[in-house]
Amino acid sequence: MLENKTRVEMEVITVRGELTRLEADLQKSIEQSKSLESNLSSAKEQLSSSLSTIEQLTENCSKYKGLNSELDETVQRKNKAIESLKEDLVKLERDSLIEIRRLRLQVTSAEQEINELRPMIPLLQKEASDTKANALKLQANNSGTVNGLLEEVRKAEDNLNKERKKLQSEVM
Repeated sequence: MLENKTRVEMEVITVRGELTRLEADLQKSIEQSKSLESNLSSAKEQLSSSLSTIEQLTENCSKYKGLNSELDETVQRKNKAIESLKEDLVKLERDSLIEIRRLRLQVTSAEQEINELRPMIPLLQKEASDTKANALKLQANNSGTVNGLLEEVRKAEDNLNKERKKLQSEVM
C-alpha cells in the first residue's frame, strides 16, 4: 500500500505539475488569443480602410478615364486644327513666294528705269535752271511791260478826267 500511496502521490505531483504547466499554457493561449483578437480587429479596420481607399481609387480611376477620353478628343480636335493651320501656312508661304517674285520683278524693272533715267537728271536740272532763268527774265520783262502799261493807263485816265472836266465846264 505504501507503494501504491507513493505512486499515487507521485502521480498526483506529476499531474499537479502538468496542471500547472497546462494552466500556464492556457494563460499564454488566452493572452495569444487576446493578442490575435486585437490583431484581427486591427486587420479588420485596415481591411475596411483599404476597401474604402479602393472604392475611392476606383471612383477616381473612372473619373480619370472620362477625363482621359475628353482629353483624347480635345487632342484630336487640336491636331486637326494644327493640320489645317499647317495647310494654310503652306498656302501662305506659296502665295508669299509668288508675291516676292512679283515684287522683285517690279523692283528690278524700277531699278532699270532709274538707271535709264539717271543720265537725264543733269540735263533736266540744266533745263530747269535755264527755264527758271528764262522765267525770271520773262517776269522781269512782263513786270516792266505791265508797269509801263499801267503808267499809260493812268495817264490816259488822267487825260480822260481832264477832258470830262473840260466838257462838264463847257456844258455848264
